[in-house]
Amino acid sequence: MAGNKKFTTMKSSALSSNFRSFAYMQLARKKMDMLHQERIPILQWGLLVFLAGILLVAVSAITSIGLLLPAILKGAFSTSIILVLVILYQFNSLRFFENTIGEHSAKDVLNIIDGRR
Repeated sequence: MAGNKKFTTMKSSALSSNFRSFAYMQLARKKMDMLHQERIPILQWGLLVFLAGILLVAVSAITSIGLLLPAILKGAFSTSIILVLVILYQFNSLRFFENTIGEHSAKDVLNIIDGRR
């Protein structure tokens, strides 16, 4: 507080902290860009859907008329095949946990900037 020295030290400390944060953000951006480039090609998606269709047809060919347990197992297996495809699609488009990860910390930062905290 005595003179300009303390204020200059605080400025340099804040700037170095900001530059460190920018470097981490740059690394995170590069990792996200690499993840975006590692997407599943359209031909492989076609193959996955085709194989899932074969599995669904094979499971539906199992007779379960009048039997409760085989019908439940067929439904569970078919649902799991479809859910695996949905999860793969969300991972491929980088939307898995899109709304939950980082949302609260981003809101906290915005509240701090606005002066609410």
